[in-house]
Amino acid sequence: MSLQVEYLDNAYWENKDKTQLKCIRLKPVEGGKGGRKKDVLLLNKGDPEYDVVVSRWGVPHIDKNTQERADSKDKKDRENRAVHEQRKKSAELEQLFNAKLQTSEIPEIKNSTNKAMRSKIRRAKSVIEMQALAALLIGMELGYIEVKK
Repeated sequence: MSLQVEYLDNAYWENKDKTQLKCIRLKPVEGGKGGRKKDVLLLNKGDPEYDVVVSRWGVPHIDKNTQERADSKDKKDRENRAVHEQRKKSAELEQLFNAKLQTSEIPEIKNSTNKAMRSKIRRAKSVIEMQALAALLIGMELGYIEVKK
């Protein structure tokens, strides 16, 4: 009994005009004991195997596989973008936290009695905001900026 060539049911279109499709072919290993070799095929319209796969699985089934594959890729891309954005936000927050730690060690800020400004520096939402507030407080502490009360 000889094994026949099979095509898996996961064939999908490679282009919109349906002249190329990709599929997996299983064929018996020569001299093997029931083993099979998997080949990924890119078939063009007019190839004999193209016609075999299309007649075996049908255009609607291949269309469905193609749509499922596209949906899966879109979902994966959205997930990857979300992960990237989350990592970016996390890195920005870490950078802000480290900048606040460094700023709190500056003697003029560390020894300042202006609790309102020190509190604003701690609550800053961005590195630039924190730097601007720190510069103001340092200027006040060194007497370069006068505070009107």
